[in-house]
Amino acid sequence: MRELTARGNFWLPETPDRKVGGVLEFHPGEGGKLSLIGELSEPWSSRAESRTSGRIVGQSGSKYLTLDNCFQTYHQMGSGLGLEEFRVGKIFHGALYAKDEETVFDRLSVDLRYLFEWIGWSGLQEEHGQDESTSLPKSTISVTKLEPLKAQLADGVEVTIAHGIGYTGKKKARSLTQGARVAFDFGSPRSLEEVGAYATAVQDLVSIATDEVAEFDEFQLSHPDFEDSLPSGTTYRQYVDFYVEWRARSFSTKDLNPHRMPFSFDAIGGLAGVVEWLNQTADLRPLLNRVMGTRYPKRMYADDRFFNRCAALEGLHRLVKGTKNTKFGRRLDELSAWAGPPFERLVGDVSAWRDLVRDERDDHAHHLSSALGATGASRYYLADSAYWLFVFCLLRRCNYPEEVFASIEKCASVEWLRERLAELMSS
Repeated sequence: MRELTARGNFWLPETPDRKVGGVLEFHPGEGGKLSLIGELSEPWSSRAESRTSGRIVGQSGSKYLTLDNCFQTYHQMGSGLGLEEFRVGKIFHGALYAKDEETVFDRLSVDLRYLFEWIGWSGLQEEHGQDESTSLPKSTISVTKLEPLKAQLADGVEVTIAHGIGYTGKKKARSLTQGARVAFDFGSPRSLEEVGAYATAVQDLVSIATDEVAEFDEFQLSHPDFEDSLPSGTTYRQYVDFYVEWRARSFSTKDLNPHRMPFSFDAIGGLAGVVEWLNQTADLRPLLNRVMGTRYPKRMYADDRFFNRCAALEGLHRLVKGTKNTKFGRRLDELSAWAGPPFERLVGDVSAWRDLVRDERDDHAHHLSSALGATGASRYYLADSAYWLFVFCLLRRCNYPEEVFASIEKCASVEWLRERLAELMSS
């Protein structure tokens, strides 16, 4: 996610005449902070509302700002001018909302880390040769915008994957750039939580497919009221940049290696495969969020990773099979059978694996072993096997071809896990 620094005037929506100068900052990993030279409320008024104001609005240059989930973290009263600081939970850069106005949107556009590489597009062309008149080296680099891919989900939402091009630099040095974005058109305004769930589902798919964290580099929202017009009279839709402290953040500085990806965009059928993923995981999003919530943090206790993935597997079986009182071991057996031979080859002996996972899970759930008695290695490797069992079952639900599963088996991280599990099972 990009950083943001906005200097301007800020005020409470209910007191627009009392504007205070300040600086709004957003840094990934730190979140949003508003520093004010002055006080939003009158010094003699009740300060309870300003300390937990919830919503603060402002203007920086020509852009309006709406800041939600705000609470005061510092206050210094002065004889003439006080100071205030607020923690800011959500930032809408380019929109002004009233005090209790709902934030709803009918369009969403996101730029995901690794999406372009996963899709495998390229509109770049290079030509290198020699100028016939001077015999000097001659090179030409150009980029052509590719046609977007469009489809409709089962609930009527339209999804588009679009190719974008751009350039940077000045006369001395110019660089051509290209990328890809995923956009959703919902037809009518929906809540931020609802539209965000679609973007998160695509983020999860790209993260699984690339074995990386597909961080949101840009997250833009729009509403039918967000329109402007050109001098010619032509209207166009404006988008609002949304900033929040996302849980999924990439800490890798390496370029994506397509040969190390579990599976490609083309392997699942391109956009049709993405659509199938969105359709088939719509009722599983709480469980998917739980599993990917153990995948995205840079650091996490092996016990927490293991137990949450086991809980997600239990929930997946309960939802798909409709059973409530089935024992956990049997749930693992049936999910393993659903995942099929690729999972069997990953863990080796499914029965022995099931017993080990069940016993470790019971130890954790019922506090039967101390921290000294539980080895981090066993739960770490078992947690990763539980993750892949969950993924395999979701991919089966999407009816992806066997090519996808064969590709996952050849992935370096899966081969490494297979070796570690073999060592664990034989010890």
